[in-house]
Amino acid sequence: MSFPDVLQVLNSLQSQSSRFASAQNSLYFHLLDRGINTSRPMPDKDGRFLCPIRCDGTQWSLVDENEDGNGQSEGKQYMVRLFTYVPGTIFYDVPNTPAMFYEAGEFLASLQIAMEDFSNPVFQIRRSLWSLECLDVIERYMFVLKEDWQVETVRDVLNAFEKGKPEMMQLEQGMIHGDFNDQNILLRKGEDGEYHVDAILDLGDAQHSVYLFDLAVAITYIMIECKCMDPLETGGHVLAGYARKKMMIPQEQWRLLRLCIAAEHGWEILRRFWNESSSDQLEQIWKKVLKSYEEHQILSGSS
Repeated sequence: MSFPDVLQVLNSLQSQSSRFASAQNSLYFHLLDRGINTSRPMPDKDGRFLCPIRCDGTQWSLVDENEDGNGQSEGKQYMVRLFTYVPGTIFYDVPNTPAMFYEAGEFLASLQIAMEDFSNPVFQIRRSLWSLECLDVIERYMFVLKEDWQVETVRDVLNAFEKGKPEMMQLEQGMIHGDFNDQNILLRKGEDGEYHVDAILDLGDAQHSVYLFDLAVAITYIMIECKCMDPLETGGHVLAGYARKKMMIPQEQWRLLRLCIAAEHGWEILRRFWNESSSDQLEQIWKKVLKSYEEHQILSGSS
């Protein structure tokens, strides 16, 4: 079965400079070469992977590269690019299971490993507004919170995060996806009738940063949508899968991971995660889950 390609129109801010989009394209090709299933940038009829277009509010038109820039052309200019369609079902749309959480962690580790030998100066200097490194910008928007407990909880998390941030920034760094969430993870249905993690989409938040931040994003979104178990247990399954491909983060860093997860959380479980579970309690829950995987591997004879 053939699928249509996907046309992406970059927003006006992203379209101001093609450097980041070009760097993204390079990363897509790099991941594909390393066996990571993701979108493939496609050239237009002139061989360009990025094409400028203009919209006057009602019509779209190609930008003439020979325009003299005298201001006669009206409308905003945008960059567009074409991707191959990646078939699958997004993680969010499938009833979740512990195996899916495990595979998400495993895939994330494989993704980070695949990016270890990728380097581009654009990713070194870029900081997305959604990055945990930029968490302090939340202070600007505190006025939207209506409940006292919300303000108190957010300030508590922000203060704890800022205290731990210097230590976080000393942890191992490299290229991270930056938005490894349930809307960007694609699943395929296997011959066993179960869904398996198969691909990753959207490198719009990719950057050079702390590996721990990627884990925090993954665990956060899985916790929010978890329906099959106590959400606090999900981190153990993700960590177990991650450790299958990459060295497990030292246990002394788990408290920093908890801070990162709290900084990402929505209201649904933030209050319980932050106010009702201490770092020690969470570590005990995760240890129990990890031990169950270790015991299973011993019994099954797998390594």
